[in-house]
Amino acid sequence: MIIFFLAILVSGVTRTFVIVYAREVFGHNDGLISLYTVFGGLGYLMVGLIVKFLVDRIGAKPLFLVCVILGLISLIPVVFIPQTAVENVAGSILFLAFLFFMLNFGFLGSEGIAQTYFFGLVPPEKTLDMGILYFFILGIAGASGSFLAGLFLDFFRFIGFSHFLAFKILFFIMIGLTVLALSMQKKMKPLDSLPLSNALEVIFSVRDLRAISLLGKLNKAEDSSQEKMLLGELHNTPSHLAIDGILERACSPKMATRTEAIRALEMLQKLNKKAEKALVDDAVNNPYTTAYISARILGKQNCTDAIPMLREITKSGDYMLAGEAIIALARMKDEDFRPEIEKLILSSDNPRLKIMGAEALGIYHNVESVHVLLGLLREKNPPPYLRDEIILAIAAIIDTQKKFYKILAKFAADNSLAATLAADEAEEALEFVKTALGKKKASEEKISEVKSYAENFQNAVNKYVKENDGASLSRLIQELPDEYLKAGVVIKSVFSEAVIDDDLSGYDSLRLLIVHWSSQELRIWAVMLR
Repeated sequence: MIIFFLAILVSGVTRTFVIVYAREVFGHNDGLISLYTVFGGLGYLMVGLIVKFLVDRIGAKPLFLVCVILGLISLIPVVFIPQTAVENVAGSILFLAFLFFMLNFGFLGSEGIAQTYFFGLVPPEKTLDMGILYFFILGIAGASGSFLAGLFLDFFRFIGFSHFLAFKILFFIMIGLTVLALSMQKKMKPLDSLPLSNALEVIFSVRDLRAISLLGKLNKAEDSSQEKMLLGELHNTPSHLAIDGILERACSPKMATRTEAIRALEMLQKLNKKAEKALVDDAVNNPYTTAYISARILGKQNCTDAIPMLREITKSGDYMLAGEAIIALARMKDEDFRPEIEKLILSSDNPRLKIMGAEALGIYHNVESVHVLLGLLREKNPPPYLRDEIILAIAAIIDTQKKFYKILAKFAADNSLAATLAADEAEEALEFVKTALGKKKASEEKISEVKSYAENFQNAVNKYVKENDGASLSRLIQELPDEYLKAGVVIKSVFSEAVIDDDLSGYDSLRLLIVHWSSQELRIWAVMLR
């Protein structure tokens, strides 16, 4: 109430005496002053539209404070304006038009939103009491402020001060009272409003403002097709302000509407507990429709409270839901459940579920899972699209997926390039080693050892990819020094066996991966040599 009293007092004084200010200080006639009041009315109209647009989304308290701050900013030029500016007719007209606009925008805006805030402080049965108190303070502050400001100006004129200086002092006092009111704002209850900093982010965010506009249109949508279209727009305009509006549509009986609503949630950077619960409910209750999207979002948002539910639905007959649940658990690093995922994808006959399981194992990043992935390749005639996903999952585990993906993409475009791509990898590794060792100060014996290895490696790769003879490459992989291995000794053991495994030798993509990994390890050895 003290904050409200100060804000209304400043509002009453400044908006009333700015008319006197325009007449006495600038000497403007009634016609110009009437024009300024039009600008003041435009300011009040604009702030009313903005408040109506934002109040339901960011709350009354931050809007009240923003309006008071804008009013404060509009007072500052009055204190610092030089005497010469008064004599500039064009400049003074623009200045006063701006001053009338901003004073009404700021302080009348604060009066309007204050009513929403203060009536929200009390339960409905206390509204009448609050109304009496509210308007009592409104009247007292406005009347006393205007009366005292008039006495103040008359006193300063009586002791010989000019109108120009008297108004500067008056407005300086108003600035002080406004700062005092703002300094007390922490005592105001939030009433479920956003903090001031977050509210300012919303006000200056085109994305958030567009989302608010779309939510307004969504509330007026007349059919499900309009809802679907607007939810699609919200998907492309992610904003946390839209969560409540989206959640209402996530319970729609229309699947298309429900799908678009949940997709819109997927684009948000962070979800609240209400949204997380809605997604959990959807994942449980809506298999074969939108449940798989909800499971995916829970994983992306790292909703660890959903782990028990996600574990359970990995057994669902909806393979898309089961697959997304598996990936979600991997994203949340549920290591205890990883062995169950390995069993699940080995026992499943569904290629899509196997693909999603392979992707999950790649996310887990555990080298022990490479055995399981190679086991999938040993199955009878796995389809090409499954083979590629398995190879990429292994590449993810050994930290080389980004580089290897380009090689695999070239191979996928032309399968006849397998031998050429592998030979290029070995040749580039050899050239790298020669260049790197030329800069090393290690012993000649160590340098000679690495160079000899690199040359033998190139020959072994050629025999492996052209003659399908992996014995030499297997021996060289085993000779890689353990202390420099990026992926660890487990991978060295697995790959040294894989190159001589007849069940795996027919997969050119796997052979490319092994050659690529070996080349990378050879480079690391050359760089780390001391």
